[in-house]
Amino acid sequence: MWSYRELYSCPLTLLLGVFEYSDLKGYVIMPILNLRVNLLTTRSGEVKVYSNIPISHWREHTVKLCTSIASNQVSSLNKVDQAKVYSMFYGGVGSYIVYKDELIPVAVDFVDTDKFFFYLEINSNMHLETTTSGRLEDWIIFQAALRSGELPLLVSSCRSLSRYSSGGESCTITTDLGVLRITRERLEGDRYLRVVPDNTPLRHVVVVD
Repeated sequence: MWSYRELYSCPLTLLLGVFEYSDLKGYVIMPILNLRVNLLTTRSGEVKVYSNIPISHWREHTVKLCTSIASNQVSSLNKVDQAKVYSMFYGGVGSYIVYKDELIPVAVDFVDTDKFFFYLEINSNMHLETTTSGRLEDWIIFQAALRSGELPLLVSSCRSLSRYSSGGESCTITTDLGVLRITRERLEGDRYLRVVPDNTPLRHVVVVD
């Protein structure tokens, strides 16, 4: 059994896309429940890292974000990474705008994980510039569809967001970590990594003697 004084459990985050509204820049982000970094501070003060994130640079980046939270250094991150940290705090799928050098949540929604399955097609060459860019109103409807579990609404918003959307029974979004497929059906094969949206805030546990 692990013996620790403090624990931070931080989810991997997906940058689903970006948007602009007037002169504002915004990001849409979803944390992942089943891929995480755990930072444990032992009673002697040693920090240990435990993670089940399979891709090394994903893991290293999540460790960086989680460490910034544990050390109260979130403000030192760039705005995209700050938005990812915000998504850890809020859970679900959220849109965030940069206003006067501050991040403000626009909308945060729970995701219906009973009606939708989520799969990543991993691409190690993905980065910010390749993520889906769309209008704020389409992202808001996209979030509403994930919350409500309504497939036709999801497909409609997805088609507006991405010209690569794959048709009537699924939605395809290009994220910073690879192509995300949202479906009603389970997908099989080594090319797919199943991910589950994290609807709950970041876990922080402090042991009180």
